[in-house]
Amino acid sequence: MFHLGNRSKVFLIILLIIASNCMATSSKRQVFRIVGISGGNEPLFVFHESAVGGREDYRLFFVFLLKKGPVTLLVQETHVDSVAHNIFESLPSDSLSLLEFAGGAFRIDRLSSISSPIGDTTFKFGYQYDEPRLHTAAYWNSNCTTDCVDDPIFQGADYERIYLYKQGLYKNYNIAKAYKNSDATFIVVLTENTMRAHSNDMMSGVLVFRKTPAQ
Repeated sequence: MFHLGNRSKVFLIILLIIASNCMATSSKRQVFRIVGISGGNEPLFVFHESAVGGREDYRLFFVFLLKKGPVTLLVQETHVDSVAHNIFESLPSDSLSLLEFAGGAFRIDRLSSISSPIGDTTFKFGYQYDEPRLHTAAYWNSNCTTDCVDDPIFQGADYERIYLYKQGLYKNYNIAKAYKNSDATFIVVLTENTMRAHSNDMMSGVLVFRKTPAQ
């Protein structure tokens, strides 16, 4: 678990980054990668998003999985490796492993796997809203009340979703990459979605799952 001093230092580093950079603008094409994860029961995940439209932008987002719920901070930043080093040197460390794709699924271990959800051919994103500006994944995730997110399919293990990146649309998507931490307590899923918002922005995203304790 984070010590107060370590957590405070991390927040200070992030605030300094925010003070020296402006927020990234929306763009048409997204590429996500995970930069790192800290150890403990309340880990910090750091993700990197590159967005290409009229110009290329880089954005880091920090996900703190606290007991009261996830907290996300987003900043524009190009010096990813140096920022990650400054943050993770202050925290207990953990590692991430890329899951191998075999037989139509991503293998968590010999007995369990995760795969993309079954597509919903009846889903029509955006048509239920009168104003085109509302045709965004963020608006959908904030205002949808039923059947809002299709989680991946887990086989051989039980996981619960504890975080989703609200700029992503989690209907009719595919898993691009999936990762596990050192003891497979956490599964990180990077999604690809070919559906577009009204602005023509992509709506790919990030999902994080925690293993459900055995009863």
